[in-house]
Amino acid sequence: MARIPDATALGERTIARGRAPIYEDRSSEIIGNALDRSAQQIGQAVEQFAAHDDQFNYARAKSALLSADVDTRKALENDPDWGTYEQRYTESMKKARESAVGLIRGRRSKSLFDDDARLDVERGTAEIRGLAKRKEVDWGRASLSEMMEANRSAALGAADEATRASFVRSTQDAIQGARGKQYISEQEAVSQRHAWSQSYAGGYL
Repeated sequence: MARIPDATALGERTIARGRAPIYEDRSSEIIGNALDRSAQQIGQAVEQFAAHDDQFNYARAKSALLSADVDTRKALENDPDWGTYEQRYTESMKKARESAVGLIRGRRSKSLFDDDARLDVERGTAEIRGLAKRKEVDWGRASLSEMMEANRSAALGAADEATRASFVRSTQDAIQGARGKQYISEQEAVSQRHAWSQSYAGGYL
């Protein structure tokens, strides 16, 4: 009986090898190059857009704004109302900014000035906030010293122990509160508690 040939009966087969070149996928490189070109084109467009079209008046406006910043800070430097420093600085610089931008006629220069002025005012506001904090710290330290001395004298002059104890607690609270406000450091708080207690005990004895 004839045997039906199978795959093994056909003998060893030779797999044809094509002559086509091996394909190298460079799609990601092509896309990357295209993106780089696009980014460069966008950057050039931005630079062209950002170029001044009224540079002289931009410089006038910038000078006016910076002068207003200097004058406003000087006016606040020795003002005792440190709690309103930031508010008054912001209001003053808003008016100065509105006045200065009116000097510029070019649209692109005016846009550049708006961005620059915002950064100038933010920087100035941070400086004013720091000045106000320093003024507050000076006031807090002076107030604490006055309170501690007043409490010591009052406690020593009190007629009963309960009142004296209340002055002691009030002094300790004042020192801890000053620490919480960052008027004094933790080391200073410990030192002042110790010094006040010794001074009070010495006077009481």
